[in-house]
Amino acid sequence: MPSFFFMELLRLIACIAILNLPSLFLHDYAGIDRGWISLESLLFIASAYIGYYVFAFIVIIIFSILESFNFAKASFENLNNINAFDAITLINQMPLENYIYLLLFFIFVFFQFFICMKLCKKTKKSKGIFLLLALTLPTFAEETLRQNSTDSDFIFFKKYPYESITSAYIKNEGNFDGFVLTNHENSNFEEIPYEKATRIIEGSHPKKLGLIIVESWGYPKNKDELWHQLDSLIKNKYLEIDEISDVTYTGTTAAAELRELCGINPLGVKILSIPLKFRDKCLPSKLKEDGYHVFSIHAGASNFYNRITWYPQIGLDNNLFFDETKKNIYGNCYSWQGFCDIKLMPEFIKQLISKEKSFVYWITLNSHMPYDERDIFFSNKYGCEKFFIEKKSKRCNNHIIIKDFFYSLNNALTEFKEDLSGAEIIIVGDHAPPFFEAESRKSFVDGKFVPAFHIKIK
Repeated sequence: MPSFFFMELLRLIACIAILNLPSLFLHDYAGIDRGWISLESLLFIASAYIGYYVFAFIVIIIFSILESFNFAKASFENLNNINAFDAITLINQMPLENYIYLLLFFIFVFFQFFICMKLCKKTKKSKGIFLLLALTLPTFAEETLRQNSTDSDFIFFKKYPYESITSAYIKNEGNFDGFVLTNHENSNFEEIPYEKATRIIEGSHPKKLGLIIVESWGYPKNKDELWHQLDSLIKNKYLEIDEISDVTYTGTTAAAELRELCGINPLGVKILSIPLKFRDKCLPSKLKEDGYHVFSIHAGASNFYNRITWYPQIGLDNNLFFDETKKNIYGNCYSWQGFCDIKLMPEFIKQLISKEKSFVYWITLNSHMPYDERDIFFSNKYGCEKFFIEKKSKRCNNHIIIKDFFYSLNNALTEFKEDLSGAEIIIVGDHAPPFFEAESRKSFVDGKFVPAFHIKIK
């Protein structure tokens, strides 16, 4: 009898481990706290013991998705406003190769389900339920529950016994409502209460103005990394470059665009339309009224973030987006489906000098995660090592891709310095680069600041 009870207990422990340990180690790698045992996993096991296998499968799918959202929110600060419906919209627009990660995720979840079903079927219902009740008894003491939180250090030996992802969502204002109650309509908007880079030219617009928002350009704690990226521009005797301080980000890349172009922040990523009360205040609209030639450039597809709809509403109705037929001209880069930013540089210069008064807006693409090494054109990755960045890491790729972009920008500004005399260009990051591992994330300053610089061509 004792040996039989031991086997029952062993199967229960094995099932709990299969359901919890992969997530536990992944969260530890990412520096995100979570309890040793998720209460939702015990709900799955209880359902399996009783024989409600369909319900058990639904439970594991739902809470795997919830845990993915919780993990993404902690790991990627710029996704704080996302909800389930927004996520589906973005997933539908991902490059095809990115679906491999989703496929592997669901294969693994099915593997967990299958193994635990086998274990549960071998356990007598009465004994299984008794063991589960004994196991969950300590959860009646509130202090044993641990809500998810981000921690920049490894927290393997600091964990509380149990955690509930659902209760974490309920207590986290906005996220649970966004997941369950959203009507999936157009995002709400608010005027931003923080600084933007374009404030530097408010009230005084140069005749030739460029605004470049650089994808995933964060502010490193080691400022020498920043100077390394900007090295070619700083050393250029034909340029005057000044830092713009205290530019803060929140939300996704589209939120950064609206921060700089209109001074507003979307409270979500489903942008269907810009409210009328904000449109006339947007920089492109105001410059068009003043007789500027206005043009925008983006190496990605026009349907991502629904840019094709709201760009014209704020004055950006003359645009260059990704087009399969033009890959022979602008290349086909890898981090995200689209053109190569560096090959779009001539178009940026051409539009900037095409008219006496011109405004060219550019949101870059190639430094988007997953920071593909094949998008590095000029620089040597060994340059990362002097900043103690592993040259094989994604963080090094992100650093060098951005350095390459500025190198290309510097060459173009130098080549056309006479045509661009008196022009001004603002370069600013959209948000810090998202990284799964805590060590890379904590290499960037707290407070959600992004780099921003004001360039004047002499």
